[in-house]
Amino acid sequence: MNTFHKIILLATILGISQKSQSQFYIGASVGQYELQDNVPAITKKEKGFSLKTGYVKMFSKEIGLGLGLEYVEYNQNVLPTSNFSSATYLVDSVNSAFEYRLNVTQYEEQQNMSALQIPLFIQYKTLVNKGIYLYTRVGAKYMMPQKFETSATASKVTVSGYYPDFNLLITDLPSRGFGTQTGYSQTGTYATTNVFLGSLEFGFIYPIAKKSKIYVGLYIDKSTKSIIANNDKNSIIGFNPNEISNRPVNGIYSINKSVEVKPLNFGLTISYGFE
Repeated sequence: MNTFHKIILLATILGISQKSQSQFYIGASVGQYELQDNVPAITKKEKGFSLKTGYVKMFSKEIGLGLGLEYVEYNQNVLPTSNFSSATYLVDSVNSAFEYRLNVTQYEEQQNMSALQIPLFIQYKTLVNKGIYLYTRVGAKYMMPQKFETSATASKVTVSGYYPDFNLLITDLPSRGFGTQTGYSQTGTYATTNVFLGSLEFGFIYPIAKKSKIYVGLYIDKSTKSIIANNDKNSIIGFNPNEISNRPVNGIYSINKSVEVKPLNFGLTISYGFE
């Protein structure tokens, strides 16, 4: 039984539990939505949001178990702090090995990732004033990235090829992919994998009607595992053996197998709960 099936089984058990108070909720969260990485010499601007719905089964006045579904979106702008160059080994269209030498000027990446999350948490609440409760939710979220797209631009991309078997350096042969392109622009995707995030939320519950309440709190979600699934080292911009334009973008998170990208979210969350 995989993780997703276990979560569905737990939801069924919660749904058929009897003689305990239950509450549904819908809400949204805003704040810092960051994909933390270990790539040096880059700067980033991050933003994002999440929408959520779920169900809490209270087994006493204080303690309950919750399960939900969330949609999360990350948007970040990534810029290397300097011009980028790299050298990787490839094989050309006639099966000759060569060193692919890449120089990129004013490179920039606009990254967008959306994901679904299944939160599972224990909720504790205690009365602090007439009708007002302090609540805490502690648990985990199972993140399933749906797509991770990147749109890359650069003012100039220069590609040369060194053939060690012939001691030959090719710098200007556009029909074989070697030369300089200005005004580079291309889109691509990153391969991702599902991860767990630890989750903490706390705040206050305010009554607005007999069977409905507003939850206002702060939250933090963090993963210790990378969502990027790199299997090989690639250059930021790939090789096109037929021309100097239309070169594919591999992205800054593809530069080596050791790159890690871990979600970290924190900020303000507001939800409406009803019985």
